[in-house]
Amino acid sequence: MGFSRAAVVDAALDVLDEQGLEKVTMRAVADRLGVQHNNVRWHAENKQRLLVLMSDAVLAGLDVAALPIQWEDRFRALARWYRKALLAHRDGARLVSGIATTETNTYRLADTVIQTLLDAGFPRERRPGPPGPCPI
Repeated sequence: MGFSRAAVVDAALDVLDEQGLEKVTMRAVADRLGVQHNNVRWHAENKQRLLVLMSDAVLAGLDVAALPIQWEDRFRALARWYRKALLAHRDGARLVSGIATTETNTYRLADTVIQTLLDAGFPRERRPGPPGPCPI
């Protein structure tokens, strides 16, 4: 039976939704797919890599072109979208916050947030010193 990395990630997200983050294992995903454990490892080398792929999948679907032009409205829309993405999966916030990733969807969100703040006039670099009031 051939299957893709996307199928592995989808199965892992199903395990996450049904049983929670602690129960997401390579073996649980293999059982979900009805394959041997090593078949899952072909697509995600280890559990950490699987969690990275899952985290990035949670952040899929951001349509940057559909965001408002005004930075305040865009920032609010991004915050609402991010919250909705995290709440779409059981333990979604725990999953995403516990993973450092360089995957496409994660970068798309981060780049969009950073560009929104730059458009608002925030400086590119933070100067040392006490934190000031947040203008947002």
